Amino acid sequence: VEDRAMLIASIVIGLIGSVLLMDEPFNKTLPVWRFLIGFSLTTIAFPVGRNVVLGVFGNVLGPVNQGRWMGIIIAVSALPRVIGPFLALKTLELIHWKTWLEFGICTVLFGVAILGTLQNIQ
Repeated sequence: VEDRAMLIASIVIGLIGSVLLMDEPFNKTLPVWRFLIGFSLTTIAFPVGRNVVLGVFGNVLGPVNQGRWMGIIIAVSALPRVIGPFLALKTLELIHWKTWLEFGICTVLFGVAILGTLQNIQ
């Protein structure tokens, strides 16, 4: 499967998962079935997209020693996974444990990523 197709599939799956995880536009509360499906989709989307991006990054680096550069990109990508849960908890506390803001932001970011990827295909 082509890298671009996998990247677009990953972004679309993440977008759908994020939309399913928003509570406010649809219901006052988030039903369990939507949480399980949305969480499953976002859990599937991130590793697929990350592996495609790392593969493309390796191709861009070419035949040089890639270990240092791959280490840097992995370390930089770990920062959001360390800081993110604290920011997510603070956001949830600010909006009284509703998920619309958090996953609304994710949905917008996925939408921008889809537009950017589709624009650069040609």
